[in-house]
Amino acid sequence: MTTETWNRYNSSISTYDVNNLGYNYRMDDLRASLGISQFKNMKRNKIHRKNLVNKYRELLLGYKEITIPFLTNNTDSSNYIFVIFVKNPILKEKMITDLRNEKIQTSFHYTPLHKFSYYKSKNLLPIVEEVSKGLVTLPLHNRLSINDVKRVCTIISKSIQEWREQ
Repeated sequence: MTTETWNRYNSSISTYDVNNLGYNYRMDDLRASLGISQFKNMKRNKIHRKNLVNKYRELLLGYKEITIPFLTNNTDSSNYIFVIFVKNPILKEKMITDLRNEKIQTSFHYTPLHKFSYYKSKNLLPIVEEVSKGLVTLPLHNRLSINDVKRVCTIISKSIQEWREQ
């Protein structure tokens, strides 16, 4: 038990004030221990994810129907997610369906902020809305292999070819 936790249970309650909307982001000891234990894998995981992202880029770069964001961004990314922008909404849905049929999950990150209830009456952001309609998050995690990425890209390639032939 940390000193802070121990003091909380053994001393009198102090007063405090909340003057703004916010959250308590302190994590408990168990989650902190799990986080610390992951530090030893961090460098290896980061290199692995970078290799996966590079393979995605290599295999998807030639398709005019897809844009890969941040290609020229010369930063050291954690490669938390891998997102593509699909220019045609019908192709996007076909791609997602074809991947799902092969038991490959895609997702959507992130809902534009102005779509949430708290921000609804604020500002309209038409460019953000348009861009968000084309985004697809492809699988990217530490257990993914280069062969898995190749499989995802093969399905995407097939989807594009079939869409072109329609």
